[in-house]
Amino acid sequence: MLDKEILNHISKTIEDAFGMTYEEFSKLDFDTQQRLISEKRKKEKKNKSNEYVDVMVGYGEHSTFIKAKKGEKVMVRYGNIIEAGLTPEEERQRLEDDLDDITYSKPVAFVKKLQRKIKNR
Repeated sequence: MLDKEILNHISKTIEDAFGMTYEEFSKLDFDTQQRLISEKRKKEKKNKSNEYVDVMVGYGEHSTFIKAKKGEKVMVRYGNIIEAGLTPEEERQRLEDDLDDITYSKPVAFVKKLQRKIKNR
């Protein structure tokens, strides 16, 4: 059996989320419970702003996290500058695109970019 304090906490959480007590929620069939939870998560995702991301600055025990806008350039350590919110694959893709722009003429660089996009699909 659940501890009374845990049961009260669960009941309060469910009541805040769904407007019913834990006992009422537990009497619902499994599919209905899952549907309610799924709808609640969808609503929360719509309300969540993806404008800011966490970026780790520093390393080891001296690291800290800051909030930065997606696309903003951030110095993470020793002069390394990254663009916040990019995955390593996107970062590599941009680096290769920039190197192609420097190395090749415009039409050749454009064709190389297209080939990479098609290959990564």
